[in-house]
Formats: sequence, structure tokens, C-alpha cells
Amino acid sequence: MKRPEKNIFGIDAGMMIATAQIFDTLQLGGKMFYPIAAFVAVWTGWVPLFGQIIGSTVIGAAGAFDVAFSAPIAFLSYPTLWLWFTMKREAPLSGEFLTRKFMLFMACFIISFIPLLNALPDITVWTIGNILFAQHQYKQRMLSYKKAEREEHVVLEERRKALIAQYVDYAKN
Repeated sequence: MKRPEKNIFGIDAGMMIATAQIFDTLQLGGKMFYPIAAFVAVWTGWVPLFGQIIGSTVIGAAGAFDVAFSAPIAFLSYPTLWLWFTMKREAPLSGEFLTRKFMLFMACFIISFIPLLNALPDITVWTIGNILFAQHQYKQRMLSYKKAEREEHVVLEERRKALIAQYVDYAKN
């Protein structure tokens, strides 16, 4: 049995997390109009009908800008990191915990399109989750390798003892 290789090392994990944080920081750029929209909504809200219409429109426009700004980043970041994981032979939707990996991906991807919630570091959370899943899979592969190695050692030891016993019997004759 071949010794399993560790596919994601510490430096790789660090670079992946740093890249995910850059994407999450870029998504924060879409939030820059919310304070302006809130200011306009508060200060025009005292005008009976016209103020509420302007305030609602400005806040809606800020939300639309947020989604329009964040969506391309999400559509760029997830495939980029997905490709990176795949090149490291740790495809995000393969191996153990497939359901958990899928649920993590869908939750993070959907959060990317909800205004204000996409301020959360969803891309970073997804990346860290996949790194942890990959490390767990490596540990499981290593445990099964060591178990097979021990079993092989026991078999070889028994074979060695049988050969020694056979040689002793042959030497006696």
C-alpha cells in the first residue's frame, strides 16, 4: 500500500485563506453606499410622503448596488478557489462528508447574494471548511495506511517465523 500524500500544506492553506480574505474584503466595497442611504433616509424621512419615497428608493438602490457589486466577485472567487482545491487533489465536492461539504458551499454561496449578510466572510469560511475537511481526510487515509502497514508487518512476521521453523525442521533432517 502506498503512503498517502498530504495535499494541502500549511503554506498552501495560508495562501488560500489570504486569497479568500481578499475576495471577502472586495465584497465589502458594495456596502459603501449603505451609510449614505441611511443618512438620506433619516434626513428626508421627516417630509411626509415625499421623504419616505426618497428614503426607500435610496436604500433599495444601495441594496441593488451591493448585490450588483458582490455577485461578480462571488462568481469569480468560488471557481478560483474550487480550481485551486482541485489542483491540490482535494476537490471540494468529493470524498468523505459530501453532504456537509455541499451544505457549506450552498450556505456560503447563497449568503454572497443577500445584501448586508454578504458582509460576512463567507468565502473565507468556505475555504477554511474545505481545508479542515481535507486535513481530516488525510488523517483518515494515514490511519488506514498505518493499520494496513501493521497488518502487513504481522503477516510478514508470521511468514518469517514459518520459514525459520521450516529451516529448523530441514536442518534436523
